[in-house]
Amino acid sequence: MHYNWRLFEEEMERTGEGHCSNHMLAWAKEYYGQCPSRGTLSYRYGKGVKERQHAYRNKRMKTVPKALLGRRIDTFKNKSPSTMVSNTVTAREGERGTLKRALHNRIRRGWGNMFTTDETIEHLIKVQKYNPNDETIEDYYSKERYNIMDIKFHLDHIDPEGANTLDNLALTKDIYNQMKHNLIPSEFLRLMEILLRANRPELFK
Repeated sequence: MHYNWRLFEEEMERTGEGHCSNHMLAWAKEYYGQCPSRGTLSYRYGKGVKERQHAYRNKRMKTVPKALLGRRIDTFKNKSPSTMVSNTVTAREGERGTLKRALHNRIRRGWGNMFTTDETIEHLIKVQKYNPNDETIEDYYSKERYNIMDIKFHLDHIDPEGANTLDNLALTKDIYNQMKHNLIPSEFLRLMEILLRANRPELFK
C-alpha cells in the first residue's frame, strides 16, 4: 500500500506524538484504512534514520552524476515565476483571487510536465554536447567545457518567465546563473557588454 507520509508527518508535528505512539497508530488506521507496521515506522522515523538517509543522498550527489543531475532537474521543474510569489504575498485579502492567479501562473509556467532525467540527458547531449562517458559539457552561456562533477552548476530557465520545459532549460555554472538572475539572454549579454565597454574598452577595438 502507498502511504501519504507527508500527512503522517504533519499529524506528528501537530500533536507532538511519536511515530509509534497509540495516537499515531490509531490515526494511521483511521486515515489509511490500515496501519503501517511498527517496523516500517521505525525504519522510516527511528533514531538516526534521517541522518543516514541524508548522508547517503549527499554521497550519491557527490559521486553519481545522474543523481546530481536528477536533483537539479527536480528543482528546475518545481520553480515558479516571480509573479506568483508577489501575487501570493501582496493580495492576502482577496484569497480566492490570489489562488486563481497563482494557479494561472503555475499552468502558464508548465507545472506538472513529466520529462525524465534520461530525456534531459538526451537534450543536453544534443544542445550542449554533453558527454555522459566523461561527464563533460559545454556551458550554455560561456561555451567553455568542463566536468559537471568538478563545478557547481544550475539548470537555468533561459526565459525566466517561460515554462518548465526542456526547450527552456540550460545547464550553466551557478555564478553565471546568479549573474543572469531574472534577465533573458539578450538583456544579460547587453548588460555584460555595457560593463565590459566601461571597464575593458580594449576588448572592443
